[in-house]
Amino acid sequence: MSIDTSQEEMEMRGGQGSRVSNTAALTAYKPIEGKGAVQPPVVDASTFAFSGVEEGQLAFGCAYGLGRVMKELDPDGTRKAEPIYARLSTSSMSTVESMMKAIEPGADWAFLGPAGMSCATMLVVTACHQKLDTGNPGLGMIRRDIVLYSHPVYGGTHALMEKVAPRFGFRAVAVDMRNLEAVRDAIKEFGGRIGLVYCETPANPTMAMVDIRAIADLLQDMYGDESRPVFAIDNTFAGIFQHPLLLGADVCLYSGTKYLGGHSDLIAGFLVGRTGKMCAIKSFDQGVVSVPFEMAILAHRTVMGFTPSSEMAHKLFTHMQTYILRMRKQAENATAIAEWLATHEKVARVYFPTLLEGTDAELYRKQMSGPSAMIAFELKDKSEKAVTVFLDSLKVVLLAVSLGFVRSLAEHPRTMTHSDITVEEQEKMGITGGLIRLSIGLEEPEDIMADLDQALAKV
Repeated sequence: MSIDTSQEEMEMRGGQGSRVSNTAALTAYKPIEGKGAVQPPVVDASTFAFSGVEEGQLAFGCAYGLGRVMKELDPDGTRKAEPIYARLSTSSMSTVESMMKAIEPGADWAFLGPAGMSCATMLVVTACHQKLDTGNPGLGMIRRDIVLYSHPVYGGTHALMEKVAPRFGFRAVAVDMRNLEAVRDAIKEFGGRIGLVYCETPANPTMAMVDIRAIADLLQDMYGDESRPVFAIDNTFAGIFQHPLLLGADVCLYSGTKYLGGHSDLIAGFLVGRTGKMCAIKSFDQGVVSVPFEMAILAHRTVMGFTPSSEMAHKLFTHMQTYILRMRKQAENATAIAEWLATHEKVARVYFPTLLEGTDAELYRKQMSGPSAMIAFELKDKSEKAVTVFLDSLKVVLLAVSLGFVRSLAEHPRTMTHSDITVEEQEKMGITGGLIRLSIGLEEPEDIMADLDQALAKV
């Protein structure tokens, strides 16, 4: 069964007229960069020898943004800085970052991290800060200590916002971002203290949709360019089928472990964004300065050590060569399976983009070009025994968390991925005891249906 959407219509959604190109992904690396090697070579060195003292000075001047050094050694901006140390960057990282930038419509930059959660942490600590004592009220005196985040969200993100961010002195405020008035009220309450607006759509695990364009427009209307907080979208679930940067977001976050990696053999994360958003940071030689947000991210990644290994970056590059093709096929499989589940006598409700109702359905049609491959469904029998029997009876589908793997996975959000959230909060988020989450892989869809059917028959 194929996705019931014409290609022309798909290209007009998920970013208003843009289609992810597999050719762009495959041609991002040029063999000349690797002395003719058709796959980029892995460079295992942790440190690199300079060709001379001046070259070393220039490399650090560029890495640390030392204006006086760059002005003295590279007044025309024409010299290429030599590599320094693998914590700053490696050729493998640069190669996969170039591919990610080519894949994401609207992207001006892309930075790889060792995990999706490390990227989320970098977002928080870069967009938010306590009072920066500069003596310049227009630049750094305002606190940016509030994060607005949507719910429901991935359990790890919830833990970061509620358990870890307060240790930095930041306050995370959960907002139902499907309700624009609720977002407006939060902005009125916290004003310029909001440093980051963080949204996950479709939401994990209920597929709840947030109008990215509407939030972006609201932020622009209420703040303007200068004081507007960073607006970030976790696009892990949607992948190639949604283009937040074209819809007004500043940054996309991805767990590279999921669809981008696709083989459950690595952990990685990406921040991908567009230029234009400025950020106040403490520089290495000029006190507090205003710099492009991507420069602040890069500086903080270096200092905090959120840098992946060359081996992981190379493996991710290899897997990403089939990322777009895998996602298209997995979405096709998931569509068939979701429609079949919706007719099953043991299933109360299916959460899948093409089966959403009301406002969520309208947003899906406006904002996404395809459904991706995540399904959530509720058993009619929501008892712990029914859930356990169903999950323990699966034979082809693996009982495992994570998603985007070439194999299909099933898990129980209430007791697994979202178990750090109280039952009361879970209920508000729509995470019931009978909710099952599926990540559909590349098996034949008829085989997955047969496996789900035999397990449901035992409930």
